[in-house]
Amino acid sequence: MKNITKNILTIFLALFLTAPTFAQDNRRLETKVADVLAQFPAQNGEHSAKLMLQIIGTGAPGISKFCDMIVPPGTGNDTQARFALESLAQYAGAQNREADRRLVEGSILEALQKATDKEVKAFFIRRLQYCGGAETVAAMETYLNSADLYEPALAVLFSIGSADAGKVILKNAQGKKDQQLLSMVKVLGQLKYQPAESFLIDLTKTVKVALLKHVYASLAEIGGKASLPTFEAAAKAAKYQYDYAETMVAYLQYANRLAQQGETKLSNQLGETVLKNCTTDNQLVYRSSALTIPGFGSNALFLKEIQNKNKAYRNAVLTNAANQLKSETVGSWIAAMKKAPAETQAEIIHFLANRPEPEVLQKAILPALSSENEAIRVEAISSLATNQKTKAVPVLLEQLKKAKSANEFAEIEKALLNTCSIKETELLSAQLNSAGNESKVVLIHVLGARRATETFGAMMKLCQSENADVKDAVFAALANVSKVDNAAELISTLKKTTDKKSIENIQAALIAIYSGTTKPDTKLVLDEIQKGEQTEKFIPVLSSLNDPKALKMVAGLLKTGSPAEREAAFTSLSNWTDPKAAPYLFAVFTNPEMKSFRSKALKSYLRITLESSLPADEKLLMIEKLMPECTTTPEKESVIQATRNVKTFLSLVFVSSYLDDPELSDVAASTAKALALPSSGKKNGLTGEFVADVLKKVMGKMVGPDSQYDVIDLREYLEKMPKEKGFVSIFNGKDLSGWHGLVKNPVLRAKMKPEELAKEQVAADAKMLTNWSVKDGCIVFNGEGDNLCTTKMYGDFEMIVDWRISKNGDSGIYLRGAPQVQIWDTARVDVGAQVGSGGLYNNQKNPSKPLVLADNAIGDWNTFRIKMVGERVTVYLNGILVVDNVVMENYWDRSIPIFAKDAIELQAHGTDLAFRNIFVKELNTEEAQLSDQEKAEGFKLLFNGKNLDNWQGDKIDYTAEDGMIVVSPKEGGHGNIYTDKEYSDFIFRMEFQLTPGANNGLGIHAPLEGDAAYVGKELQILDNTAEIYKDLQPYQYHGSVYGIIPAKRGFLKPVGDWNYEEVIVKGDDIKITLNGTVIVDGNMKEASKNGTADHKNHPGLLRHKGYIGFLGHGSDLKFRNIRIKEL
Repeated sequence: MKNITKNILTIFLALFLTAPTFAQDNRRLETKVADVLAQFPAQNGEHSAKLMLQIIGTGAPGISKFCDMIVPPGTGNDTQARFALESLAQYAGAQNREADRRLVEGSILEALQKATDKEVKAFFIRRLQYCGGAETVAAMETYLNSADLYEPALAVLFSIGSADAGKVILKNAQGKKDQQLLSMVKVLGQLKYQPAESFLIDLTKTVKVALLKHVYASLAEIGGKASLPTFEAAAKAAKYQYDYAETMVAYLQYANRLAQQGETKLSNQLGETVLKNCTTDNQLVYRSSALTIPGFGSNALFLKEIQNKNKAYRNAVLTNAANQLKSETVGSWIAAMKKAPAETQAEIIHFLANRPEPEVLQKAILPALSSENEAIRVEAISSLATNQKTKAVPVLLEQLKKAKSANEFAEIEKALLNTCSIKETELLSAQLNSAGNESKVVLIHVLGARRATETFGAMMKLCQSENADVKDAVFAALANVSKVDNAAELISTLKKTTDKKSIENIQAALIAIYSGTTKPDTKLVLDEIQKGEQTEKFIPVLSSLNDPKALKMVAGLLKTGSPAEREAAFTSLSNWTDPKAAPYLFAVFTNPEMKSFRSKALKSYLRITLESSLPADEKLLMIEKLMPECTTTPEKESVIQATRNVKTFLSLVFVSSYLDDPELSDVAASTAKALALPSSGKKNGLTGEFVADVLKKVMGKMVGPDSQYDVIDLREYLEKMPKEKGFVSIFNGKDLSGWHGLVKNPVLRAKMKPEELAKEQVAADAKMLTNWSVKDGCIVFNGEGDNLCTTKMYGDFEMIVDWRISKNGDSGIYLRGAPQVQIWDTARVDVGAQVGSGGLYNNQKNPSKPLVLADNAIGDWNTFRIKMVGERVTVYLNGILVVDNVVMENYWDRSIPIFAKDAIELQAHGTDLAFRNIFVKELNTEEAQLSDQEKAEGFKLLFNGKNLDNWQGDKIDYTAEDGMIVVSPKEGGHGNIYTDKEYSDFIFRMEFQLTPGANNGLGIHAPLEGDAAYVGKELQILDNTAEIYKDLQPYQYHGSVYGIIPAKRGFLKPVGDWNYEEVIVKGDDIKITLNGTVIVDGNMKEASKNGTADHKNHPGLLRHKGYIGFLGHGSDLKFRNIRIKEL
């Protein structure tokens, strides 16, 4: 494949010898194909390489199956199959894979012949660009004569690039016309197919100009000697000028091709013809091109051509001359320079600047510095810097003394900036006092750019200069040359300075040094402001101090300062980077007397919040705080959009509340999508029923030109999202449904008779309504009464809740009926509240205090994230860990652990408080348990819900998580996991959750080696609904004894839901019940007495004892509640 880049990863070759093919080599071809197809598009190059090896392993019949899946657009989804064949064609066409190339080529050619749809045919033809060979060349001849397919056929023949490919194109070009002929002519030229020369020469006599251009171009690419008369005549006819056939372009390309082929006599002849006939300005482009003909341009020619009056042409001459310039010819150019006009002299100096020969410096550059012509001097300055680098600095400084014009000063400054390092700054600073004003400006600019802090003293003296340019330059440089030690002098100078621009420069210098890691004493600035004499000069510096006093000072000036001071104070505040400035910006935003600052205050507040290192929960609280204060739609949109950068569940909750707002629906929908779906390259998408409900709503809100793509993204994500409850709201925002009043405590409730408890519950519920209510979407307590309790009992869970208390407030969250995760006003030091909220207040043996203080101010909202597993509790307050997996003691009876299940309570403690956004996710972290009936019947657990003890095999792709065996194959891995023990007759029960296209299997009576479907038996676990499995055999679908007994279909739950399955095995008898329906009931020996359904040998039919295992096919899925009873 000469003319196409094979961008195939080199890991293909390494994997060829090491990567396994299918773990189940005996499987039917359809299963192998489906297994591979389900993994496209590949995760990465290594995964793709493995898949290619697997496809190749299926041979021609398997590749044919992939080809059969390609369908006309609009008639089905063949995306994965197209991915697979595209990758396969590229893989097979890589170097050193000839056998694979022939295999794939033959399969695609066969599919091409069978295809009837022109788009499908075009797809197959284009794949042959990567892997086509001699067989393809012959096949393409037919399609060269097709009006619909000749273009992809030509592309394939060009890719192959053989003489036979050119021969086929030339043969079929005869008699063609218009676009079809044009395309063939172009490819003949691209192939440089010599036998086509005479055909193309004949075409030049008959075709129209539009085609003639391409005929000339192809003849030029071929570069045959027979074309010489044609090109000479055409150029002469065009008068060596531009024409629509672009004759001169082809003429010069023809000359280049002749030179490349060693015909330099002919190519030079053409070059000389161009120089002779192309003399006007509009012909110089051809004259320039002639100089590039290999072997034509010589030093003597370039020296002659440099005398041309056209500057652009001279530049072309010098560019070409540079490619051939040698040490022995440098002198000839220096000699030519001395005789040339001034403009040309400057050009030659520039041309020689990079040369290392000493004579360039001595005889060209240095003498040019003293030239009477300014342009020559300026170029000499630039070339000196290029030629000598840092060695040029002393000479440049001498030249600075002689400089006369603004151009010279500017060029010297540029040269010094390019050559002067910090080491040479002493040379510059030594001349500061004696230099003229224009020279001083240059030196100051360079010293400032090099941050020459040792020159600060000299610079400060120059601040008194009477020359305005010098003063401006010095003040502008101060920010770069000042150090911490200079703060006091800068402050003193600032007080004396009256010029606005100079004041700003000194302020910038102070900001620079106060922004460094080592800061001057902030008191220097704060004291000046407290004096109140020139306050507005120092206000802009405050934002760099990172000092709480500075922040308070700015806030005070915003309230009491003069108009100028208020303006300066707000500018300083809006430049603050510390999030501690956010409350002050919030105050400005909400102050009706500061409307002029409102818009910028909102932007600065959001910037500070999002750029801060605060936890995501705290950022969201700060953003949410803005919304009630927003008065315009643009303001509200800014707040909603800001949450895109805070990717949390609560952010989605916040944004989703605006989906029904006509003015905000669009921005809320797009933001909700961004929050819920995974970020590019990450697995951070949100899941759960609440998320799914929001996204379904978002789908109906999408608008705009690309909304259909957004809907597709959402639909695909929803289809793949695990069907799990996730975080469930336990407060609907409207009333107290799901909550009731408190009756005593768990110990006392347990002792009460049902009727007694019911009676007291009625009384408690009535009392609850007088103390607890719902207002503005929050549960509110009025300061009197008892706790509010969930009606539902909870075991292990994660909880999210926002809370807010008033001054002197005290409350908490009871977990499983026991106190408590503490909430209180941290100002109550008399009771120890200064430690902060979130601690397990009632613990005595285990830690009771939070790790850190993380509370927000009284009146602001806080967020708890609480996780309780067993008796251990973890708490995050506003995103900060405050309790780390600490045992929560049973307050009601410290002699026993905390209750396994009970209510969540919101504590009433005599002060006003409010709760909102209350969500709970129940965790299945308990050890798997058998029912009493199962225990009585003799069932045992095969999976304890915590780990893979008692299992063996692939414990990388199979993991224990949240009470489940989770299968997450790495790069399509096909690993298996087996029980430690062998089983014969048994009843096996499990639940499983499929993902789209999932494929796994339940192995029974299996050994640990070999293909369990044949050396044991495999019971299929499969997403029957997946498009890729539509053509499987009946015995390959879910529940079937693979290759032996087909199962009934139609009884799987929707993908993502949990299915329940029971398998009963007694000798050769097997019965499988799926979701309450028997789908298999038969005898394996009887079913295979006349041969197996897949017509393959199944030695495992003779086995009646072996391991039970899950057999991987590269798919994600989950299992739980796995138990067995031996018979």
